[in-house]
Amino acid sequence: MDRIRLVPRIAAATIALLTLGTAPGWARHVSGDLATARVPARVATAFSAAASRTCWLEFGHTCVVSDLERLPVVDDIVRYRFRVRVGPGPFDVIRMHRVVRERRPFVPARTKDALFVLHAGSTGFEASFLPNLTTGLTPRTHAMPVFMARNGVDVWGMDLGWILVPADVTEFPFFADWGFDKEVSQTRAGLGIARALRAATSGDVGRMDFLGWSYGAQVGYVLVAEETQLPSWRRHVKGFIPVDMAMKYEPGALPDWVCGAAAYYQQVQDSGQYGDGSASFYSYVAALAINDPLGESPVSPPLNNQQAALLVGAGAGGFTPTFHMVAGTFDEQGTPTGLEFTQPDLFIHGLAGVSPYSPVLTFVDQFNTWCDQTDVPFDDHLGDVKVPTLYLGAAGGFGQAGVYSTTLLGSEDVTIRIVTLRPAGEEALDIGHWDLWIADNAAKVAWRPILDWLKKH
Repeated sequence: MDRIRLVPRIAAATIALLTLGTAPGWARHVSGDLATARVPARVATAFSAAASRTCWLEFGHTCVVSDLERLPVVDDIVRYRFRVRVGPGPFDVIRMHRVVRERRPFVPARTKDALFVLHAGSTGFEASFLPNLTTGLTPRTHAMPVFMARNGVDVWGMDLGWILVPADVTEFPFFADWGFDKEVSQTRAGLGIARALRAATSGDVGRMDFLGWSYGAQVGYVLVAEETQLPSWRRHVKGFIPVDMAMKYEPGALPDWVCGAAAYYQQVQDSGQYGDGSASFYSYVAALAINDPLGESPVSPPLNNQQAALLVGAGAGGFTPTFHMVAGTFDEQGTPTGLEFTQPDLFIHGLAGVSPYSPVLTFVDQFNTWCDQTDVPFDDHLGDVKVPTLYLGAAGGFGQAGVYSTTLLGSEDVTIRIVTLRPAGEEALDIGHWDLWIADNAAKVAWRPILDWLKKH
C-alpha cells in the first residue's frame, strides 16, 4: 500500500561469532511470541560489530543494536529481527529483518543470492511482506521472504525509522528534516549492516540485489542514482527491482492532483507541521471492519464496515485511473462483494497494521519529484545507473505507468514484467498493487518471476 491521501477518502485509499557465553539482556531467542533462551554472546557481538562498522562509514559514529530476536518460521526457515539506533534523535532507529534458511540455530545456510527489500509507505516490512505471520490467516509458507528463503535466497529488509513512531506521539519536531535524503541514508545503513552480517555469518561480502515496493521503489531509485556518485567500494546494490511504482511519470501522464499535492505539503512543511497522520484513516476503517463488519459504515454509508474496507482496497483511482490495492468483485450496483485474488480478512488485517504517522517532508520530496515544477536533486543521476534492473508491475496498480522510469536509467539490462490476469481494458478489476504480495496466486505470478531473475543475475 502507498500514499493516497489527497482525493476524497475512499478514492484516496485506492489512490528488518566472537566469544562464548551469555548475551546482553537485550538479546533474546524467541519462539513465537515467547522468549525462551538468550542469544549466544558471539552472535550478539557479531550483530553489534556489523552495525557499528557500517555506521562509522555512513554516519561517522557507532550504532547500538537492541532487541535481537530469532523467530522460527517453518521447517528450517527462521527470521531474525533487531533494532539499530542510527542517530541521536528519539526515533533515529531502524528495525532490521532477515529471513533465511539455517544449518543449525544461529548458523545461516550459505547462499549465493541475497535480496534486500524496502517496504511501501505506511506499511513496514512485516505488514508489507509477512502479513501471514502477523495475522495467522494464511499458511506460514505464504509470504515472499519465506518463498525466497526456501529457494536459496537470503532475504533482508528494514523498517524506516518513522514506521516505529508510536500512535500516542503528538509532536513531531524530529520530522523536520526527514525527507528522501534521510530515507536513503537509513536504507544505505541497512544495506551495509546486512552485507556486514552476511560476511560474518555466511562468508559472502558481495553486493546485494535491492527490491523496493511502491514508495520503497521510489527511495530505491534515489539510492541507486546516488550510488553512481560514490566510489565503487561504497556501493551496495548489484541489481535493482522496482515494484509497481513510478519514479517519474511519462510526459502527459501525470495525474492532475500531483502538483497541487506538492504545493499543499510544502505549505504544511513551511508552517512547522512536520508530521502527517492521515494513514490512521486506514487502521480506523480496518478496525471497524474487524470489530463490527455488518454495522453501517460512518465513512461510506450506506455500505457496511466490511464493504467500506473492501472499497478502500478495490476502489479504482489515484495514481492512475485504474489504480487499486487489491482486485475486487462487485455487484450490479457497484457494491463490493469480495476480493478476486486475496482473502478479504488478510487484506483487512493488513490494513489495520499501517503505521500512524509519516514525515511531511517525504511527501514534499515525492510529489516534487513527480511534478517537475520544482527542481529537486533526486532524479539528477538516473542516467548514470548501470545495474541490471527488473520492473515488476501489477496491471491494476501502477502497471504500465511504471515503465517510463526504467527508460531514464543508463542500464542496458532492463527487464519489464507486468502481471496481467484479465483482458486489456479491464485493468480496474485486474491484479492490484498489494495483491503482488498477499494474493493466493502471488507465488506463481509475482514471486517466481522475481526469483527467476535473481538466479539469472
